[in-house]
Amino acid sequence: MCKIYMEGITEEEQKAAFQLGQTLVLYKILSNGNRTPKPRRDIRLLYNKFIGIANKLGINLQDPPPEDTTTDAEMETFITEQNNQVDECLARRGNIPIVTLYNAGYQSSFLSAFLAFKCEDNPEEKVQVNERVRTCAEELGTCATKLGIDLSEELEMAMNVKQTKEIDEVEKQIKEKFSRRKQSQKTRSEIDPTRIITDEVWTVSLVRLPDSNYSEHAFLVVEGKSGNKSKIWFLDFVASDGSDFFRPGMRDGKVRVDFHELNGVPDSSSKLLFQGRKKIMKIQKSDRLLFSTWPIPKVTAETLIKNIQAQKASPPKYNILGNTKLAASSATSSSKDIGHNCFTFARTMLRDLNDEYIMIPEDTLDKWIVSSASRYLGEKQVNNKSWKPTTFALVLALVFLTGIITAFFIPKLL
Repeated sequence: MCKIYMEGITEEEQKAAFQLGQTLVLYKILSNGNRTPKPRRDIRLLYNKFIGIANKLGINLQDPPPEDTTTDAEMETFITEQNNQVDECLARRGNIPIVTLYNAGYQSSFLSAFLAFKCEDNPEEKVQVNERVRTCAEELGTCATKLGIDLSEELEMAMNVKQTKEIDEVEKQIKEKFSRRKQSQKTRSEIDPTRIITDEVWTVSLVRLPDSNYSEHAFLVVEGKSGNKSKIWFLDFVASDGSDFFRPGMRDGKVRVDFHELNGVPDSSSKLLFQGRKKIMKIQKSDRLLFSTWPIPKVTAETLIKNIQAQKASPPKYNILGNTKLAASSATSSSKDIGHNCFTFARTMLRDLNDEYIMIPEDTLDKWIVSSASRYLGEKQVNNKSWKPTTFALVLALVFLTGIITAFFIPKLL
Protein backbone atom coordinates (compact mmCIF):
# COMPACT_ATOMS: atom_id res chain seq x y z
CA MET A 1 0.00 0.00 0.00
CA CYS A 2 1.30 3.44 -0.92
CA LYS A 3 2.16 5.81 1.90
CA ILE A 4 0.64 9.26 2.21
CA TYR A 5 3.15 11.85 3.35
CA MET A 6 1.70 14.55 5.60
CA GLU A 7 3.01 17.52 3.63
CA GLY A 8 1.03 20.72 3.66
CA ILE A 9 -0.72 20.21 7.01
CA THR A 10 0.27 21.70 10.34
CA GLU A 11 0.84 19.79 13.56
CA GLU A 12 -2.32 21.40 14.97
CA GLU A 13 -4.37 20.15 12.01
CA GLN A 14 -2.85 16.69 12.38
CA LYS A 15 -3.95 16.44 16.01
CA ALA A 16 -7.34 18.07 15.35
CA ALA A 17 -8.24 15.63 12.57
CA PHE A 18 -7.58 12.61 14.80
CA GLN A 19 -9.39 14.19 17.76
CA LEU A 20 -12.39 15.11 15.60
CA GLY A 21 -12.94 11.44 14.71
CA GLN A 22 -12.62 10.44 18.36
CA THR A 23 -15.13 13.07 19.51
CA LEU A 24 -17.70 11.97 16.95
CA VAL A 25 -17.68 8.44 18.35
CA LEU A 26 -18.03 9.70 21.94
CA TYR A 27 -21.08 11.66 20.86
CA LYS A 28 -22.64 8.59 19.22
CA ILE A 29 -22.06 6.52 22.35
CA LEU A 30 -23.61 9.19 24.60
CA SER A 31 -26.59 9.81 22.32
CA ASN A 32 -27.44 6.10 22.36
CA GLY A 33 -27.66 6.04 26.17
CA ASN A 34 -30.64 6.81 28.39
CA ARG A 35 -31.87 10.37 27.75
CA THR A 36 -31.63 11.71 31.28
CA PRO A 37 -30.74 15.38 31.94
CA LYS A 38 -27.11 14.51 32.65
CA PRO A 39 -26.40 12.85 29.25
CA ARG A 40 -28.16 15.78 27.51
CA ARG A 41 -25.79 18.22 29.14
CA ASP A 42 -22.85 15.97 28.30
CA ILE A 43 -23.95 15.81 24.66
CA ARG A 44 -24.11 19.62 24.43
CA LEU A 45 -20.72 20.03 26.08
CA LEU A 46 -19.27 17.45 23.73
CA TYR A 47 -20.81 19.17 20.72
CA ASN A 48 -19.30 22.50 21.74
CA LYS A 49 -15.94 20.76 21.90
CA PHE A 50 -16.67 19.29 18.46
CA ILE A 51 -17.22 22.83 17.10
CA GLY A 52 -13.87 24.01 18.46
CA ILE A 53 -11.95 21.10 16.94
CA ALA A 54 -13.68 21.51 13.57
CA ASN A 55 -12.73 25.21 13.52
CA LYS A 56 -9.05 24.23 13.64
CA LEU A 57 -9.60 22.46 10.32
CA GLY A 58 -11.43 25.41 8.79
CA ILE A 59 -14.87 23.83 9.21
CA ASN A 60 -17.51 26.17 10.63
CA LEU A 61 -20.43 24.43 12.35
CA GLN A 62 -23.64 25.92 13.70
CA ASP A 63 -24.16 26.61 17.39
CA PRO A 64 -26.56 24.19 19.08
CA PRO A 65 -30.24 25.23 19.31
CA PRO A 66 -31.64 26.45 22.68
CA GLU A 67 -31.69 23.68 25.23
CA ASP A 68 -35.07 24.59 26.80
CA THR A 69 -37.02 24.45 23.55
CA THR A 70 -35.25 21.58 21.82
CA THR A 71 -36.37 17.98 22.14
CA ASP A 72 -33.93 15.07 22.26
CA ALA A 73 -35.00 13.96 18.80
CA GLU A 74 -34.47 17.48 17.36
CA MET A 75 -31.06 17.72 19.00
CA GLU A 76 -30.06 14.34 17.61
CA THR A 77 -31.18 15.36 14.11
CA PHE A 78 -29.27 18.65 14.39
CA ILE A 79 -26.00 17.04 15.41
CA THR A 80 -26.36 14.35 12.74
CA GLU A 81 -26.68 17.14 10.14
CA GLN A 82 -23.54 18.81 11.49
CA ASN A 83 -21.66 15.50 11.36
CA ASN A 84 -22.70 15.14 7.72
CA GLN A 85 -21.44 18.66 7.07
CA VAL A 86 -18.03 17.69 8.48
CA ASP A 87 -17.87 14.70 6.13
CA GLU A 88 -18.84 16.87 3.15
CA CYS A 89 -16.28 19.55 4.01
CA LEU A 90 -13.49 17.02 4.36
CA ALA A 91 -14.47 15.39 1.06
CA ARG A 92 -14.51 18.76 -0.76
CA ARG A 93 -11.17 19.70 0.74
CA GLY A 94 -9.67 16.54 -0.71
CA ASN A 95 -6.79 16.42 1.78
CA ILE A 96 -6.12 12.69 2.03
CA PRO A 97 -3.92 12.83 5.18
CA ILE A 98 -6.59 14.85 7.03
CA VAL A 99 -9.34 12.41 6.04
CA THR A 100 -7.16 9.42 6.96
CA LEU A 101 -6.37 10.89 10.39
CA TYR A 102 -10.07 11.63 10.93
CA ASN A 103 -10.96 8.03 10.11
CA ALA A 104 -8.14 6.80 12.37
CA GLY A 105 -9.53 8.78 15.32
CA TYR A 106 -12.99 7.40 14.57
CA GLN A 107 -11.78 3.77 14.52
CA SER A 108 -9.56 4.33 17.57
CA SER A 109 -12.49 5.39 19.75
CA PHE A 110 -14.67 2.52 18.55
CA LEU A 111 -11.82 0.11 19.24
CA SER A 112 -11.56 1.39 22.83
CA ALA A 113 -15.34 1.10 23.28
CA PHE A 114 -15.47 -2.48 22.04
CA LEU A 115 -12.45 -3.40 24.13
CA ALA A 116 -14.40 -2.18 27.16
CA PHE A 117 -17.35 -4.39 26.15
CA LYS A 118 -14.93 -7.27 25.66
CA CYS A 119 -13.69 -6.95 29.24
CA GLU A 120 -17.24 -7.26 30.58
CA ASP A 121 -18.37 -10.71 31.61
CA ASN A 122 -21.04 -11.25 28.96
CA PRO A 123 -20.50 -14.57 27.18
CA GLU A 124 -23.62 -14.14 24.99
CA GLU A 125 -22.09 -11.19 23.10
CA LYS A 126 -18.46 -12.30 23.29
CA VAL A 127 -18.20 -13.58 19.70
CA GLN A 128 -19.85 -10.49 18.24
CA VAL A 129 -17.71 -8.09 20.32
CA ASN A 130 -14.49 -9.92 19.37
CA GLU A 131 -15.44 -9.59 15.72
CA ARG A 132 -16.01 -5.85 16.09
CA VAL A 133 -12.66 -5.46 17.88
CA ARG A 134 -10.93 -7.28 15.04
CA THR A 135 -12.67 -5.15 12.40
CA CYS A 136 -11.78 -1.86 14.12
CA ALA A 137 -8.17 -2.99 14.56
CA GLU A 138 -7.90 -3.83 10.86
CA GLU A 139 -9.38 -0.48 9.80
CA LEU A 140 -7.10 1.38 12.19
CA GLY A 141 -4.10 -0.56 10.90
CA THR A 142 -4.99 0.40 7.32
CA CYS A 143 -5.07 4.10 8.27
CA ALA A 144 -1.72 3.77 10.03
CA THR A 145 -0.11 2.06 7.02
CA LYS A 146 -1.32 4.80 4.68
CA LEU A 147 0.32 7.40 6.89
CA GLY A 148 3.56 5.45 7.27
CA ILE A 149 2.91 4.72 10.97
CA ASP A 150 3.93 1.42 12.56
CA LEU A 151 1.03 0.43 14.81
CA SER A 152 1.75 -3.30 15.02
CA GLU A 153 2.79 -3.25 18.69
CA GLU A 154 -0.27 -1.24 19.82
CA LEU A 155 -2.70 -3.42 17.84
CA GLU A 156 -1.18 -6.58 19.30
CA MET A 157 -1.64 -5.10 22.78
CA ALA A 158 -5.27 -4.29 21.93
CA MET A 159 -6.05 -7.83 20.77
CA ASN A 160 -4.66 -9.20 24.04
CA VAL A 161 -6.43 -6.82 26.45
CA LYS A 162 -7.85 -8.64 29.44
CA GLN A 163 -8.65 -5.87 31.91
CA THR A 164 -10.24 -2.43 31.60
CA LYS A 165 -7.18 -0.66 33.02
CA GLU A 166 -5.11 -1.88 30.03
CA ILE A 167 -7.37 -0.05 27.57
CA ASP A 168 -6.22 3.41 28.67
CA GLU A 169 -2.57 2.55 27.95
CA VAL A 170 -3.42 1.18 24.49
CA GLU A 171 -5.52 4.24 23.69
CA LYS A 172 -2.76 6.57 24.89
CA GLN A 173 -0.08 4.91 22.75
CA ILE A 174 -2.28 4.90 19.65
CA LYS A 175 -3.08 8.60 20.07
CA GLU A 176 0.61 9.44 20.49
CA LYS A 177 1.49 7.60 17.31
CA PHE A 178 -1.11 9.50 15.24
CA SER A 179 -0.43 12.86 16.88
CA ARG A 180 3.36 12.71 16.67
CA ARG A 181 4.75 14.92 13.93
CA LYS A 182 6.31 12.67 11.30
CA GLN A 183 8.83 14.23 8.97
CA SER A 184 7.80 13.59 5.40
CA GLN A 185 10.30 12.00 3.06
CA LYS A 186 11.70 14.66 0.76
CA THR A 187 11.50 14.30 -2.98
CA ARG A 188 14.75 15.31 -4.63
CA SER A 189 15.61 15.85 -8.25
CA GLU A 190 17.12 12.68 -9.67
CA ILE A 191 19.40 14.77 -11.88
CA ASP A 192 20.47 17.31 -9.26
CA PRO A 193 19.83 15.90 -5.74
CA THR A 194 20.51 19.31 -4.19
CA ARG A 195 17.15 20.45 -5.57
CA ILE A 196 14.02 19.69 -3.51
CA ILE A 197 10.78 19.03 -5.41
CA THR A 198 7.42 19.88 -3.85
CA ASP A 199 3.83 20.03 -5.08
CA GLU A 200 4.39 23.73 -5.84
CA VAL A 201 8.02 23.82 -7.01
CA TRP A 202 9.29 21.49 -9.75
CA THR A 203 12.59 21.37 -11.64
CA VAL A 204 13.65 21.57 -15.27
CA SER A 205 17.08 20.39 -16.43
CA LEU A 206 18.99 20.87 -19.65
CA VAL A 207 20.99 17.68 -20.12
CA ARG A 208 23.49 16.02 -22.42
CA LEU A 209 25.37 12.70 -22.29
CA PRO A 210 29.01 13.46 -23.13
CA ASP A 211 30.06 9.81 -23.34
CA SER A 212 27.43 8.79 -25.91
CA ASN A 213 27.68 8.59 -29.68
CA TYR A 214 25.53 11.72 -29.75
CA SER A 215 27.43 13.79 -27.22
CA GLU A 216 26.11 17.05 -28.70
CA HIS A 217 22.48 16.04 -28.21
CA ALA A 218 20.69 18.18 -25.61
CA PHE A 219 17.28 17.50 -24.13
CA LEU A 220 15.05 18.70 -21.32
CA VAL A 221 13.97 16.78 -18.24
CA VAL A 222 11.07 18.09 -16.12
CA GLU A 223 10.62 16.56 -12.67
CA GLY A 224 7.61 17.17 -10.45
CA LYS A 225 5.21 15.71 -7.92
CA SER A 226 1.50 15.94 -7.21
CA GLY A 227 0.41 14.57 -3.85
CA ASN A 228 1.77 11.05 -3.67
CA LYS A 229 2.79 10.82 -7.34
CA SER A 230 6.29 11.52 -8.66
CA LYS A 231 6.43 12.58 -12.32
CA ILE A 232 9.06 13.00 -15.03
CA TRP A 233 9.03 14.20 -18.62
CA PHE A 234 11.82 13.70 -21.20
CA LEU A 235 11.52 16.30 -23.97
CA ASP A 236 13.65 16.80 -27.07
CA PHE A 237 13.82 17.83 -30.74
CA VAL A 238 15.41 15.69 -33.48
CA ALA A 239 15.39 15.25 -37.22
CA SER A 240 12.53 13.08 -38.46
CA ASP A 241 15.05 11.06 -40.45
CA GLY A 242 17.61 10.09 -37.86
CA SER A 243 19.69 7.85 -40.16
CA ASP A 244 22.39 10.53 -40.38
CA PHE A 245 22.38 12.63 -37.26
CA PHE A 246 25.07 15.04 -38.45
CA ARG A 247 23.88 15.60 -42.04
CA PRO A 248 23.76 19.37 -42.77
CA GLY A 249 20.89 21.22 -44.38
CA MET A 250 17.22 21.76 -43.66
CA ARG A 251 14.91 18.81 -43.12
CA ASP A 252 11.77 17.90 -41.21
CA GLY A 253 11.98 18.00 -37.44
CA LYS A 254 10.24 15.96 -34.78
CA VAL A 255 9.35 16.86 -31.18
CA ARG A 256 9.34 13.97 -28.72
CA VAL A 257 7.67 13.77 -25.29
CA ASP A 258 8.18 10.78 -22.99
CA PHE A 259 6.26 10.77 -19.67
CA HIS A 260 6.46 8.47 -16.61
CA GLU A 261 5.06 8.55 -13.07
CA LEU A 262 5.32 6.57 -9.87
CA ASN A 263 3.35 6.35 -6.63
CA GLY A 264 5.45 7.58 -3.73
CA VAL A 265 9.05 8.78 -3.64
CA PRO A 266 11.40 6.86 -5.97
CA ASP A 267 14.22 5.00 -4.28
CA SER A 268 17.54 3.87 -5.75
CA SER A 269 15.90 0.90 -7.48
CA SER A 270 12.92 2.76 -8.93
CA LYS A 271 14.34 6.04 -10.24
CA LEU A 272 12.18 7.55 -12.95
CA LEU A 273 15.32 8.94 -14.59
CA PHE A 274 16.06 5.49 -16.03
CA GLN A 275 12.53 4.89 -17.36
CA GLY A 276 12.96 6.92 -20.57
CA ARG A 277 12.33 4.94 -23.75
CA LYS A 278 13.32 7.38 -26.50
CA LYS A 279 16.66 6.89 -28.24
CA ILE A 280 19.50 9.40 -27.59
CA MET A 281 17.85 10.73 -24.46
CA LYS A 282 17.57 7.40 -22.71
CA ILE A 283 19.69 7.54 -19.57
CA GLN A 284 21.43 4.47 -18.17
CA LYS A 285 22.59 4.06 -14.57
CA SER A 286 26.22 4.15 -15.68
CA ASP A 287 25.85 7.34 -17.76
CA ARG A 288 27.66 10.53 -16.87
CA LEU A 289 25.42 13.59 -17.09
CA LEU A 290 26.32 17.18 -17.84
CA PHE A 291 23.43 19.38 -16.86
CA SER A 292 22.01 22.61 -15.52
CA THR A 293 18.96 22.39 -13.28
CA TRP A 294 16.56 25.17 -12.27
CA PRO A 295 13.69 25.12 -9.74
CA ILE A 296 10.54 26.54 -11.32
CA PRO A 297 6.93 26.90 -10.17
CA LYS A 298 4.68 23.99 -11.04
CA VAL A 299 2.53 26.23 -13.22
CA THR A 300 5.63 27.29 -15.20
CA ALA A 301 6.68 23.67 -15.67
CA GLU A 302 3.20 22.79 -16.90
CA THR A 303 3.33 25.71 -19.33
CA LEU A 304 6.66 24.46 -20.69
CA ILE A 305 5.28 20.96 -21.21
CA LYS A 306 2.14 22.36 -22.84
CA ASN A 307 4.20 24.57 -25.18
CA ILE A 308 6.41 21.67 -26.25
CA GLN A 309 3.45 19.36 -26.78
CA ALA A 310 1.88 22.05 -28.98
CA GLN A 311 5.05 21.97 -31.12
CA LYS A 312 4.50 18.28 -31.86
CA ALA A 313 1.63 19.04 -34.22
CA SER A 314 3.65 21.52 -36.28
CA PRO A 315 7.34 21.17 -35.43
CA PRO A 316 10.00 23.56 -36.77
CA LYS A 317 12.50 22.47 -39.40
CA TYR A 318 15.61 20.70 -38.21
CA ASN A 319 18.99 22.23 -38.99
CA ILE A 320 22.16 20.94 -37.36
CA LEU A 321 23.46 24.54 -37.23
CA GLY A 322 20.53 25.65 -35.10
CA ASN A 323 19.02 29.12 -35.53
CA THR A 324 22.36 30.77 -36.28
CA LYS A 325 23.26 33.52 -38.76
CA LEU A 326 25.12 31.03 -40.90
CA ALA A 327 22.00 28.89 -41.01
CA ALA A 328 19.99 31.95 -42.03
CA SER A 329 22.41 32.78 -44.86
CA SER A 330 22.21 29.21 -46.14
CA ALA A 331 18.39 29.08 -46.04
CA THR A 332 16.41 29.65 -49.22
CA SER A 333 15.09 33.14 -49.84
CA SER A 334 11.51 31.85 -49.79
CA SER A 335 11.88 30.23 -46.40
CA LYS A 336 11.56 32.30 -43.24
CA ASP A 337 12.12 29.25 -41.06
CA ILE A 338 15.84 28.70 -40.52
CA GLY A 339 15.20 25.74 -38.25
CA HIS A 340 16.57 24.52 -34.93
CA ASN A 341 18.87 21.87 -33.65
CA CYS A 342 18.20 20.03 -30.38
CA PHE A 343 20.00 22.63 -28.28
CA THR A 344 18.51 25.80 -29.79
CA PHE A 345 15.02 24.29 -29.66
CA ALA A 346 15.38 23.52 -25.92
CA ARG A 347 16.92 26.93 -25.29
CA THR A 348 14.08 28.69 -27.12
CA MET A 349 11.45 26.76 -25.18
CA LEU A 350 13.11 27.76 -21.90
CA ARG A 351 13.53 31.39 -22.87
CA ASP A 352 9.90 31.66 -23.96
CA LEU A 353 8.91 31.04 -20.34
CA ASN A 354 10.43 34.39 -19.30
CA ASP A 355 11.39 32.90 -15.95
CA GLU A 356 13.96 35.00 -14.12
CA TYR A 357 15.59 31.94 -12.52
CA ILE A 358 16.32 30.19 -15.81
CA MET A 359 19.57 31.77 -16.98
CA ILE A 360 21.12 30.53 -20.20
CA PRO A 361 24.09 32.68 -21.25
CA GLU A 362 24.37 34.12 -24.72
CA ASP A 363 27.15 32.79 -26.92
CA THR A 364 28.59 35.07 -29.58
CA LEU A 365 30.22 32.42 -31.74
CA ASP A 366 27.08 30.34 -32.17
CA LYS A 367 25.29 33.28 -33.76
CA TRP A 368 27.54 32.79 -36.77
CA ILE A 369 28.61 29.20 -36.94
CA VAL A 370 26.89 26.41 -34.99
CA SER A 371 24.92 26.41 -31.76
CA SER A 372 26.38 23.56 -29.75
CA ALA A 373 25.18 22.09 -26.45
CA SER A 374 28.78 21.59 -25.33
CA ARG A 375 29.35 25.35 -25.21
CA TYR A 376 26.85 25.61 -22.40
CA LEU A 377 26.96 22.13 -20.88
CA GLY A 378 30.73 21.88 -20.92
CA GLU A 379 33.07 19.56 -19.08
CA LYS A 380 34.26 22.48 -16.94
CA GLN A 381 32.28 25.63 -16.31
CA VAL A 382 34.32 28.34 -14.63
CA ASN A 383 31.33 30.65 -14.76
CA ASN A 384 28.01 30.90 -16.53
CA LYS A 385 29.56 32.27 -19.72
CA SER A 386 32.45 29.87 -20.09
CA TRP A 387 32.31 26.95 -22.48
CA LYS A 388 34.47 24.13 -23.70
CA PRO A 389 33.60 23.04 -27.24
CA THR A 390 33.96 19.41 -28.16
CA THR A 391 36.18 18.26 -31.00
CA PHE A 392 33.11 17.88 -33.18
CA ALA A 393 32.08 21.49 -32.61
CA LEU A 394 35.57 22.79 -33.41
CA VAL A 395 35.88 20.71 -36.54
CA LEU A 396 32.45 21.75 -37.71
CA ALA A 397 33.26 25.38 -37.04
CA LEU A 398 36.49 25.16 -39.05
CA VAL A 399 34.69 23.45 -41.92
CA PHE A 400 32.09 26.20 -42.17
CA LEU A 401 34.68 28.97 -41.78
CA THR A 402 36.65 27.40 -44.62
CA GLY A 403 33.48 27.29 -46.69
CA ILE A 404 32.78 30.95 -46.04
CA ILE A 405 36.31 31.97 -46.98
CA THR A 406 36.19 29.86 -50.13
CA ALA A 407 32.80 31.25 -51.17
CA PHE A 408 33.48 34.94 -50.55
CA PHE A 409 37.21 35.58 -50.88
CA ILE A 410 38.63 33.12 -53.45
CA PRO A 411 36.44 34.41 -56.38
CA LYS A 412 37.72 37.95 -55.76
CA LEU A 413 41.33 36.78 -56.03
CA LEU A 414 40.81 35.06 -59.38
